[in-house]
Order: sequence, then structure tokens, then C-alpha cells
Amino acid sequence: MSELGIPAGSQAPRRAPSDIEVNWARVDGAYKRVLAFFESPNRDLMSLDYDFLSVLTKAYADILAFHGVNAKRCENEAFYSGFLAYTAEVFAEAYHLLAEKETGRIWVYIRLLEDLEKEFGKVEDACIKLHPHYQEL
Repeated sequence: MSELGIPAGSQAPRRAPSDIEVNWARVDGAYKRVLAFFESPNRDLMSLDYDFLSVLTKAYADILAFHGVNAKRCENEAFYSGFLAYTAEVFAEAYHLLAEKETGRIWVYIRLLEDLEKEFGKVEDACIKLHPHYQEL
């Protein structure tokens, strides 16, 4: 390795995570925090809370499916990174709404999550249109 200019015994530098990776980790972490809220014993939950979880889980599942298959396709697209950052914020706030029992805001966020689903369809379509012949390297 010393002949390549890398001192013997040192490791190659690690690649910094991309914005997509960072934002996806935030989305995933926020969703898992909401799930942990529901799994915790001694919670006083209403049917509205479960409705909220259902809408949140659908949004997460759809985004996860696309991300698992197409993240590489869109990794350099700012709109995809921005969408994931926005989604992470919405999911993080979902936990606070549940924990603080803010029923009125939960209704608003249910509608927001439904709108997020619609916007996700646009993000998905844009990625595929911009990279129609994507092939893994």
C-alpha cells in the first residue's frame, strides 16, 4: 500500500454518507420511534391514534419500497433528498403529536400524510422519467 501513497497500516478513507442516506436514516428512525411508542405498555391509545399509525405506515411502506429499489436512481436529485428531509420532519412530528395527545393536530397530520402520499407519486414519477434506462453499476 505504501507504493500507492497510503502509509502502511492506515485505512482507506471512508466515504461520507450522501444526503439521501442521511435523510433516509432520519425517515426510518422517526418511523421506528412512532412504532416504539405504540409497542410501549401502559399507553392510553384512542382509535384515532391507530388511524394515524395506519396512514403513517402506508406512507412509510410506499416510500421504503421505492427507496429500496430506486434510491441509486435518484441519489443525485435534490428534489428526492428534499422530499426525504421533509418526510423525516413530518414523521418526527408524528411522534410528538401522539406523545402529547394533540388530537386536533393529529387530524391535520393525517390529511398532511395523505397529501404526502400524493406528492410521493410525483417524486417517484420524476425519478423514473429522469432516469428511464437506469442500470446498476
